[in-house]
Amino acid sequence: GQPCSACCASRGLQCDARQIEFINRCEYLRQHFPCEQGCGHQVGSEIPCYVHDTSRDTAQQCLVTDGAISTCEAFHFATTRLCACVPQ
Repeated sequence: GQPCSACCASRGLQCDARQIEFINRCEYLRQHFPCEQGCGHQVGSEIPCYVHDTSRDTAQQCLVTDGAISTCEAFHFATTRLCACVPQ
C-alpha cells in the first residue's frame, strides 16, 4: 500500500483528508474493489481500504472505520486505500 498523498500526486491531484470520511462506506469501496469477503469494521488511520494481502485474517475484505480519523499520509503494506483526491 501507499499513502493517499502519493497516490493522488501521481495523478496530478491532492488528497483532501476532510473528504475521506464521506467515502468511508462499503458502497463506495465496492465501486472500486471486489470485496470478495464483504465489508468489515476495523480501527486504523489507513482506512477505508481493501486488504489485498491474502495472508491476513481480513484478506479480501473492504474495511471501514468508525473509531479512527483517516489521514492522507497513513498506509499499510497489506492494503490498498480508497483515497479522496481533488484538484490542486
